[in-house]
Amino acid sequence: MLEISKAVVDALASDVYQRLPRQFTKTLLQDHPDLFRPDNAEHLHAFVVRTLEPARTIGLKSAAALFTFVKLAVFVHPMFYRHPVVHNALHDAYATPDERLRNLGTTVPDPVWTEIRKQPGRIIA
Repeated sequence: MLEISKAVVDALASDVYQRLPRQFTKTLLQDHPDLFRPDNAEHLHAFVVRTLEPARTIGLKSAAALFTFVKLAVFVHPMFYRHPVVHNALHDAYATPDERLRNLGTTVPDPVWTEIRKQPGRIIA
């Protein structure tokens, strides 16, 4: 049986986590040229890197879930996950972290999203 050492696994994970923010930044720039200028790519990249930290803290692992979290931070509010209703939904003990994120649309009422969007500090007005 082939065994991979923890150091190798950690190195591979580190490499993936270093590539994901660049890929997410590139995708945001390509998909939304009207919102993000290429000369602001480094600022956007720094934002993506900072945003991935709380995403990993709540247990998100898949690239799709991490990118969804980043998009919510960009388009709703950078600290959307701190709102009590969203926080509770993201820490539901009966679902996996990725399921919790997917369920936000049904577990968090529209008025809460509106309230979050109205808070100061949004990336996109």
